[in-house]
Amino acid sequence: MGILSLWFLFQSGAFEISLPNSREVFFYVIVSTVLIGIGWEVFEFAYGIAVPVGGNYPLDTYHDLVFDFLGGIVVSLIGRIKSLYV
Repeated sequence: MGILSLWFLFQSGAFEISLPNSREVFFYVIVSTVLIGIGWEVFEFAYGIAVPVGGNYPLDTYHDLVFDFLGGIVVSLIGRIKSLYV
């Protein structure tokens, strides 16, 4: 989701935004991945499709959001490295 968010904002042509600096990449990726992750958790809860192993839904949600955040950090680091060589 983080890479898709970066592409959508800065490469798709949908917006006329200049290349981001590393702080903008980090902020945008973290915010977008966490918001998408929260939206997904709401979707799972609303439609009753979240059936975690062991039945501990709050722990499953916490686990998913932590990994969304960590994935956002990894993507922001990749975006930062890529922006250094563009």
